[in-house]
Amino acid sequence: MERNILIPQISFGRWNKAEKTTFIDRYVNILLKLEETSDPGQPSIQSTEVSGIEALHITAEQIEQLQEILSKMVSMNRQTSASRETSELSKADKKRVQIGKYIVNRILDVEDLPMDDEIAAAEKMYMEILPYKNFHRIPVGQKSSVIKGLLVDLEKPEFSECIETLSLAEAISELKLWNAKYEELEAQRTSKKTIKAETETMLILTKDAEILINNMNDYANASSLLNPSEEASQFIRDVIKLYDSARLAYNKRGNGKEEETPQEGTEEGEETEGTDTPEGENPPAEDDRPTVN
Repeated sequence: MERNILIPQISFGRWNKAEKTTFIDRYVNILLKLEETSDPGQPSIQSTEVSGIEALHITAEQIEQLQEILSKMVSMNRQTSASRETSELSKADKKRVQIGKYIVNRILDVEDLPMDDEIAAAEKMYMEILPYKNFHRIPVGQKSSVIKGLLVDLEKPEFSECIETLSLAEAISELKLWNAKYEELEAQRTSKKTIKAETETMLILTKDAEILINNMNDYANASSLLNPSEEASQFIRDVIKLYDSARLAYNKRGNGKEEETPQEGTEEGEETEGTDTPEGENPPAEDDRPTVN
């Protein structure tokens, strides 16, 4: 008697974020491809009549829900570039401090100025700029406001000729630019910290995707047994191939660990994270797949 090969329970286990999102993306593509290859004369997956994907009792709503989960996971992946953003933030802070110190020192180091008109310009501004002498030593969280105060003082009408004499106009423009850049980057980082604090974490999204995928696989397995069709057979073959490929890629990455074979009936969500094969081991051979005679 011919055996029916069934899709095993799928577990993402210790896969990294890229591996999870890649698997889900390809899984969705399998669903969409199967629908595209159905009879053009049949109703679409949004119809209430059975056709294409609905031959497996998988609904358009389930597919849309999985696509939404995938979109959120991809978005969260993009928010993990903290090290790069921290580097950019550090660069912006360093630049604004360098430029600000140059401006302040140019005015306060009167004795180093060679020209009489420069000395006169610096002396006129001296008392106004003196409070900013050590601005670079204040806490970084307060530095933006202090630099804004410096810019306000530098741009006072009575100092316009002094700024021109000391050739500081370009430096002031650069200081304004880098201070604004720092504030923009800081605002982005604060926003992303808020997002990460939300309850919809990658862990929750992963579990939601895992449950939804296994539900759809269960429908496909049941359809294959109760109402065999080419759609069900093709879907099962494609998903098994995708899962095997993903696990082999995970093992090749070198993070697999030997674990004892899980007992039959392991409940979904237990620490074993996989009722078909422990993480880190090779996928089951074809003869080890769940089958029904």
